[in-house]
Amino acid sequence: MSVAEESTQCAWCGGKIPPRIDPRGRKARYCSGACRASAARERARTAHQDELKRAQEHAQDTFVLGSPSEILATVVTEIDATTRLIRDRGHVPDDCVEMVNAARALVAAAEQPAPQALTRQQRRRLAREQKKTR
Repeated sequence: MSVAEESTQCAWCGGKIPPRIDPRGRKARYCSGACRASAARERARTAHQDELKRAQEHAQDTFVLGSPSEILATVVTEIDATTRLIRDRGHVPDDCVEMVNAARALVAAAEQPAPQALTRQQRRRLAREQKKTR
């Protein structure tokens, strides 16, 4: 394909580009606005897919997730180690306070019975009461 043929073919659909009346300015790359828009959408879609791919590769390089059972095993191991630390030292180390509080909240939630769902009438009454207190 020669340079002359390339400049007369649409970069999107390969159709013929209509001749221009005014020879000045940049040569047309597309035969119509529709082809120009389609090409722009394709470039945006490709750029987005490339960005997602790079983000996924970066995430895989920086943060490796295990299976849920592996994560649970790690959490249990950490809780056991923290329990031994508290037992040996007699107090909660500063760097373990957040984990201990989360474990306490988990135990408290597990011990409470599940709340029953409110009826529509109860929800409406509760909403009216909340409006009054505002």
